[in-house]
Amino acid sequence: SKVEKFNVCRFAYFMRYGLRAKERASSAIDAPEFGNFVHYVMENMARDAGNMGGMAAIGVDECLKLAEKYVKKYVDEVMNGLEGKSARFKYLFYRLKSGVMSIARDVAEEFLNSDFNPLDFELEFAKDGDLPPVKIDCGDVQLELEGKVDRVDGWICGDKLYIRVVDYKTGIKTFNLSDIWYGMGMQMLIYLFALKTMGKERYKMDVVPAGVLYVPVRKPEIKDAVLGDDMETKYNSTDENIFKDSLISPLST
Repeated sequence: SKVEKFNVCRFAYFMRYGLRAKERASSAIDAPEFGNFVHYVMENMARDAGNMGGMAAIGVDECLKLAEKYVKKYVDEVMNGLEGKSARFKYLFYRLKSGVMSIARDVAEEFLNSDFNPLDFELEFAKDGDLPPVKIDCGDVQLELEGKVDRVDGWICGDKLYIRVVDYKTGIKTFNLSDIWYGMGMQMLIYLFALKTMGKERYKMDVVPAGVLYVPVRKPEIKDAVLGDDMETKYNSTDENIFKDSLISPLST
């Protein structure tokens, strides 16, 4: 193939095999990579906290130390460090890190005031997954739905286990009941009710669907700022509305 490339264009051959020129790497972190980063930090922070007695037991500060630990581990092991990265890339990364740490704090504070505790992370519905695919009968056709739930939380009340599924969203997610009516945005609800039937074997208790929670994992943008505003105060105040578009549906019966 090198001979063919040489005959087609000697300049292109020289650039590729002589200078070994490559396309300039983007200085941005794309959405899938950011999503992987968020999931990695949140999952490992919550799992370690669970092994230490739970987020409520160890407190917010200790949870943030765990989050910081896994941010560093992700940088070192997945991104091969930040050395050699452009100043813009580093700026974007630290900006994203700030958002992830804010979410870590929000999640830790939520569990301080909640009876729910994390049960599963990256729970996979698939033939070789944690649970089999979700089967949906559509008349003469049977569909199999495969996918993952970012986090499953549970609350034991009496002899019942109340389950909620949590979906981390790197984009903007708003819940609208009209979407369900037209068959859109149903994936998390399908998984939630699938756990009602599949969850007893996994969790050894009768499962009651309790809700779906969409958690945004980006800091909201500062809006309506004018010259002279205290930008730090405005930035920190976005934490108060971080769950504004999240939903907990009282679906249990």
